[in-house]
Amino acid sequence: MSAIRIKTSRRHRLSFTSMLIVSLAVWAILVAAVIYIDNPGSMVTTTPQQQTGTPSSTNITARVIDISDYRELDILNNMSGYYLLYFEQKDCPGCKEVSPAIERYFSNNNAEVALVRIHIDDIFNSNQDAAFRLISRYNVLGTPTLILFHNGAEVARHIGVFRGDQYEGLKKFIEDGLRSRNSDGGTILSPLLPLSLGFLAAISPCSLPMLALFMVVSKNPGRGIINIVKTFVSMIVVLVPASLGLGLLFTSGRLLGVSLYYSLITYIGVVTLLWGALTFIDREPMISASGRVSLLLPILGMQCSFPFLLALLSMIPKNPVDASIQALVFSIGYSAPYIVASMSSGKASRTIRALSTGKSAKIFKYMQGVILVSIGAYVIINGLPYIVG
Repeated sequence: MSAIRIKTSRRHRLSFTSMLIVSLAVWAILVAAVIYIDNPGSMVTTTPQQQTGTPSSTNITARVIDISDYRELDILNNMSGYYLLYFEQKDCPGCKEVSPAIERYFSNNNAEVALVRIHIDDIFNSNQDAAFRLISRYNVLGTPTLILFHNGAEVARHIGVFRGDQYEGLKKFIEDGLRSRNSDGGTILSPLLPLSLGFLAAISPCSLPMLALFMVVSKNPGRGIINIVKTFVSMIVVLVPASLGLGLLFTSGRLLGVSLYYSLITYIGVVTLLWGALTFIDREPMISASGRVSLLLPILGMQCSFPFLLALLSMIPKNPVDASIQALVFSIGYSAPYIVASMSSGKASRTIRALSTGKSAKIFKYMQGVILVSIGAYVIINGLPYIVG
């Protein structure tokens, strides 16, 4: 595609290679600071519960149990009666909507149903294999996921936020499950579930900045169904292995105590932030991206799909074909908003060219800088805490 640039003197521009080198230096300083703050001396305290792997009796009698460590998962083998498993993670927009409703419901001392909050990201950080076994056992493909059990048998399942008021939706979900008393079988998951999960992942607040930037820098596929299909297929070809590759990178462990996955994500964030900062001072104009480079944006947005990527990896040893199909269906749903964005890129590009000339150029330059700095800062803030520890 043709470049989208604001004309500026070459002598004022920082080369792309130099920017990558400077970004690497900044990234190294950030990682060193995190390692220094997170030194072993500050992490010597462990609770008796963590040392023994046995939950305190207070949690059980309170009918609300929090599981953040893999050694606490044995609780699930001893549950009886009605209990709700709530799978969540910290950086989950849907969880932030559902959690207050759950807090409100169980603060009413509902004695008939126990609540087990399972923090998937914390369990993964404590033991990757245990996290794989957990999401495979309960077939968790995304967060938030709520599963109602009766004496160990699944009664009902809900994935994502509820329609309308979250508290009323949660209350209805639990009450319907209690009335059904269907203790002889679990919920059958629709094969289209990965499709909807992919679509929702692409438009989630976590991935939305990448989608917005993709609309600006991607190549318009042109008119005609054939061109759109070609673009769609090319994106699928990239995203299917990327979904598995990101998961593998996430689980590949650490090098010298540093997470390879979050190192890559954070470094990309530093590059983006620096690019935006340079735009503010006329050292680097708006991103100029070919179709190949623009595909990095949806790949970066996939970091928001952490539970689904883990679920895919847990399926590979048992059924690699099924895992590949799930990845394909997920990628189709995930690609759809990006295809729509690319179809709008022609109009966006013309608008950008109009704005980047004349009196609007200076204002537009600052808009570029704000977008890039915001995306970079967002990625860094969300990735940096997980680089070590």
